[in-house]
Amino acid sequence: MNLAYDVRFWEVRRNASSKTPSYEARWKVGRKPKSKTFRTKALAESFLSELRQAAKKGEGFDLATGLPVSMIPAEPSALSFLQFAQSYVLGRWSTSAARTRETDAYALLTLVPALVADLPGRPDPDDLRSVLRSYTLLPESRRVEPTGRQAAALRWLEKASLPMLALGEATTLRLALDAISTTFAGKPAGANTIRRKRAVLHHLLELAVEQKLFASNPLDGIRWTPPKAVTVVDPRTVVTPVQACRLLDAVPKVGRRRGARLRALFACNYYGALRPEEAADLRESESDPARLRVGPDRVGARPSAGHEALD
Repeated sequence: MNLAYDVRFWEVRRNASSKTPSYEARWKVGRKPKSKTFRTKALAESFLSELRQAAKKGEGFDLATGLPVSMIPAEPSALSFLQFAQSYVLGRWSTSAARTRETDAYALLTLVPALVADLPGRPDPDDLRSVLRSYTLLPESRRVEPTGRQAAALRWLEKASLPMLALGEATTLRLALDAISTTFAGKPAGANTIRRKRAVLHHLLELAVEQKLFASNPLDGIRWTPPKAVTVVDPRTVVTPVQACRLLDAVPKVGRRRGARLRALFACNYYGALRPEEAADLRESESDPARLRVGPDRVGARPSAGHEALD
């Protein structure tokens, strides 16, 4: 499926050449003009409205049919997980916060390369994730032209990606759950990471149910117990008060002005138990210098996301 995001629309036109009144909805995908005829003007305008809504959501339009991905009546067996994952991300892009976009993409960087057939010539995992991150899972306006290695990886993915209907099978879903339970380095993933990635998979399958690919969410029928989050802190991972003071004294040596700001940020992390995004957005009005503490109920946050996910 060749997708384009350059879409233009024209007003509905009355077809004067036919004996009975008819109306033509007209639009253009890329350089290819498209049209569809309706018996009434209201039907034609309603159809164009659906197309405009799809374009507003950032959906790709198929060059062959002229339709957005969500309106293509493709055979379910012909739809791959890669194609569905791409339409899932792009369909949510315009209404999602940057961190949500990042969470979706991070989960799919694990799931898409895992749900593939065993075809020869499998690319390096880094190449697969790289082309997904910088090209496939981004709107067209944000894409970076893939390198030769990335283009080869994408071609392999397009051939190897499992059919979407395969996710209705328990063996395929267990393969997906095994994948999200492991880091890119092959080590056991943290419980919170697994929980977030499973949530993305579950929501993606909910969309598949909405689009009538499944009668119910197949993930709900899998008996699987995720690992529990570790609640005990290893003392070896926490600095001592003496070490903390030495580290804070060394930070100002980084750059001319940056070091002083970093020292204040890390001091809030250590002494005030603030998260990095809370310390980064801390205001003087939210602190209580007299009691040397910060009011956690008054602290805001400024979470950050990768530049690919930002508007």
